[in-house]
Amino acid sequence: MHEQTSTEDKQLAARHAKLAAMTPAQREHELQSACAGTSCDAEATKLVLAAAASTQERKKLEHQLSTLEAAAHQRSKATPPRQNPAPTRPAPPTPRQEPVGRVCCCDGTVSPTCTTVHRGCCSRHGGVCACN
Repeated sequence: MHEQTSTEDKQLAARHAKLAAMTPAQREHELQSACAGTSCDAEATKLVLAAAASTQERKKLEHQLSTLEAAAHQRSKATPPRQNPAPTRPAPPTPRQEPVGRVCCCDGTVSPTCTTVHRGCCSRHGGVCACN
């Protein structure tokens, strides 16, 4: 548990150092990215604000954050909640209707040429098994 916390602390410190090395314009862009969806990423916005180089920049970022949060809130209202469509069941297979006056071969196919049983009907399909 202690090792996991230590790793998380190191990752957090690395993200903070990266943000601190950015220009104010880059930090503004990071703040905008953190609020791109229907809500703002609290951890990301907190890191951006903490990385501000001056009190003036921090106040500017806080003002921008409140504007971005309001816009994200509006987007969440405008976006209808996703509803999973009701699962559709595939249509049951329709029973194969055999043509009237056709001969059924023993392999399950219907003879495309024979309408009556005669020599040679279904000879390549295992012989004649049924007639309509």
